Amino acid sequence: MNHRILIIEDDFVVATNVSSILKTGGYEVILVCDTGEEAVEFLRKEKVDLAIIDINLAGVLDGIQTANILADRFKVPFIFLTANDTMEAVEKALVTRPAAYLAKPFNPVTLASTVKVALYNKENQSSGHDEQFMFGGTDKDFFFVKTSNKLLKIKYKEVMWVEASDIYCHVKVKDKRYLLGHSLKHVEEVFPPNSFQRIHRSYIVNIHKIDAIETGRIILGTHSIPIGKTYKDTLLKKLSVL
Repeated sequence: MNHRILIIEDDFVVATNVSSILKTGGYEVILVCDTGEEAVEFLRKEKVDLAIIDINLAGVLDGIQTANILADRFKVPFIFLTANDTMEAVEKALVTRPAAYLAKPFNPVTLASTVKVALYNKENQSSGHDEQFMFGGTDKDFFFVKTSNKLLKIKYKEVMWVEASDIYCHVKVKDKRYLLGHSLKHVEEVFPPNSFQRIHRSYIVNIHKIDAIETGRIILGTHSIPIGKTYKDTLLKKLSVL
C-alpha cells in the first residue's frame, strides 16, 4: 500500500510541483488544499501518513497553527516547505517539532529523500532513534538536531565529520556524537559544499578540520578516518595544496 500524503500549499505552481515529485516517487497524494481549515476537516474523515505544509497559508489558520492541530489531534507527522526562512520563522516552526524544514526553492531529490526518511521515522518511532536532523541548508551557518528533551543548535563550523550508520548517520561535534535522521547522501546534499567533502562511502569531513592527509587516512586532531581512493583527487582539488 502506498503512503498517503497531504499537501497544504496555497501556491498552485509549488503544490503541483510537489505533487508531481511525490507521485513520481510512488506516493499517493491524497489531497492538495490551500487552507489549514480544509486540511483539518479532511482529516476528520480520512487518514494520512504525512503532511507537507507551507507556513504562509490562505485562510484563518497559518501553517504553524495547522501543524500543531495535525500533530496534537491527528498524530500526523509533517514537513514544512516554505519561502519564509527567517530566523524568527524557523524558531517558531521548530517548536512544533516538524520532521524537517525545507526552504523554497527546493531540490526535488532533497524533498524526495526527506519524505522517505520522515516516513521511515514515523514507522520506527519505537526504535530508540530519538535524535533527528531538523533543519539545514547551504544558505545557513547552523542546523538543529532533536534530542530526547530539546532542540540543539549546531554550527556547521563545529562539525568534524559525518559518519554513515545504516540508513542514518552520526555527526561528530567536539567530543560528542549526534544521530541525524537522514542518510549520508541527504546530508551531503544539504551541508555547505564549500566546507564539507565526501572522502569515503561512509564519511563526509569538514575540510577546515583536516590537520594532515596520510596514505589511506585523514587526520583530524587526535582522530583518523579512512579516505577512499576514488575520493582523494576530488578532495585535493578543493584544498590549497602548494
